[in-house]
Amino acid sequence: MIIIEGIVGTGKTELYNALKANGMHDIQYNRDQNETEFYKKYTSIDLSSTDNAVKSQSFISEMAKGEIVHGQCRLTMEQYENLLRYHSTFGAFVVYLKADKETLLTRRLRDTQNYPLIGMKYEFINDQYDMVMDVASRHLRVMEIDTTKTSTQEIIDQINKFYHPTQKDRHMWTL
Repeated sequence: MIIIEGIVGTGKTELYNALKANGMHDIQYNRDQNETEFYKKYTSIDLSSTDNAVKSQSFISEMAKGEIVHGQCRLTMEQYENLLRYHSTFGAFVVYLKADKETLLTRRLRDTQNYPLIGMKYEFINDQYDMVMDVASRHLRVMEIDTTKTSTQEIIDQINKFYHPTQKDRHMWTL
């Protein structure tokens, strides 16, 4: 299972779509927005069939951006680490996409919601992501990729070198 994470504009959706076009399937989490059930939605999914699966953003995003988006993070650090341990038992790993502020602002120029957020909060969000990825790396494999000058195909090539599904599911993804 691959979890794609990063600030808006780093290329998560493009990478997610490319991986899905190459045969990966999406993991569906319960979409219940009830804050008291937030942790439960991530512990109630069945991850036993996550071979060849991809997810764009997850509970990791909540740890990095929850305070900005919701006014508070809806997970405790203990819950976050429990979720990381749970996902590790299924071989999950994280592709953490990054880009510099100027690149993100250029990519989101017409995005009236996220452009100002990136402009004002980039450093804070970037620092939060770095912190939660540091914690994630204690439990999961984390591949950090700077998308400023890296194409989606180059990212897929790096994933192919890093990702080792079971032999029967092993294949190479290309655009």
